[in-house]
Amino acid sequence: MIEIKNLTYTYEQGTGYEAHALNGVSTRIPDGQFIGLIGHTGSGKSTLIQHLNGLMKATTGDILVDGTSIYSEHYDMRKLRSTVGLVFQYPEHQLFETTVLKDVMFGPKNLGLSDDAAKERARKALELTGLSGERFENASPFDLSGGQKRRAAIAGVLAMEPKVLILDEPTAGLDPRGRDEILSLIRDLHERRKMTVILVSHSMEDVAQYVERIIVIDSGKIRFDGTPREVFRHYRELEALGLAAPQVTYLMHDLADAGFTVDTDAITVDEARDSILKSLPQFRRTV
Repeated sequence: MIEIKNLTYTYEQGTGYEAHALNGVSTRIPDGQFIGLIGHTGSGKSTLIQHLNGLMKATTGDILVDGTSIYSEHYDMRKLRSTVGLVFQYPEHQLFETTVLKDVMFGPKNLGLSDDAAKERARKALELTGLSGERFENASPFDLSGGQKRRAAIAGVLAMEPKVLILDEPTAGLDPRGRDEILSLIRDLHERRKMTVILVSHSMEDVAQYVERIIVIDSGKIRFDGTPREVFRHYRELEALGLAAPQVTYLMHDLADAGFTVDTDAITVDEARDSILKSLPQFRRTV
């Protein structure tokens, strides 16, 4: 479990350019949870996730992983980064080796594993991401498609065998097919490997479809924290924060305002369809 206690981060502290990116953030992330982290650009969400694996150090506050402060003396940051894996936005820009296999091996080797052990981990990670076999292992990462490059980059993080996987806008720039492949991969990792997943996304449809909990960040503070249905009930407040709800939320509210008995808590297309089908007799009478 990750516990965040009153976390504050200030850029350019003590200068005329001082800016507070995080303001007293406190929350808990239990093992195995699938969390969506949303917020407008500049809200502090990227700053927050970079604290979780030690890339940034808090100005004040604390982060505990499995009960131990990552700021305690002699804390093993290398172990932290193998426990909490972070996939940056456009991670394929960080591919650099001559083959996909060598690229995925880089992380485990950096942890001190032997070539054989690193190769074993890399092959397991490539299998998880659908890139197994010599066809992919020996290919140049730069010859892969956009979606395959993204999966290869994710495999590089998975090869370090993290317990927590954080992904910053993992579908950015992908076509619809590549986007669906990546999201399905992330869901499978969560369900099959029981991994804790934190998904940073601007797509309300994606978080509504996949996550079980949403944390909304605004001006460095947590504004909402709950299930997707609980959070999207506040769709008007989200709009004031520069966000929105899934499109079906607006459709269902418009139908309810027009007098139809539909579920205004529906947040996915499937839920909206089922609710509308139940109301079909009422629709027919109206027509």
